[in-house]
Amino acid sequence: MRVAEQLHVITHPNGIHMRVAGKLSAYANEYSGEIELHDKINKCYVNSKNPLNIMLFALEFGQEITIHVSGDNALQTIAEVKSLL
Repeated sequence: MRVAEQLHVITHPNGIHMRVAGKLSAYANEYSGEIELHDKINKCYVNSKNPLNIMLFALEFGQEITIHVSGDNALQTIAEVKSLL
């Protein structure tokens, strides 16, 4: 099992909204490993398999997060997650 992390800044002016959370959750549920979003400033993280959890995470424009992936093709998965965000 591979593990990878990468920083990402939220660039959408409205932050992460329900449509994006739904797409990310659908992608995460198809992935065999785990995809987590970490906020090191607030010291919390969310598993991205549940769109409601992503929405409750309240990611805003300009916020810096760490995408943490554990599983096969971790680097490719991070690239896919970044394209969804």
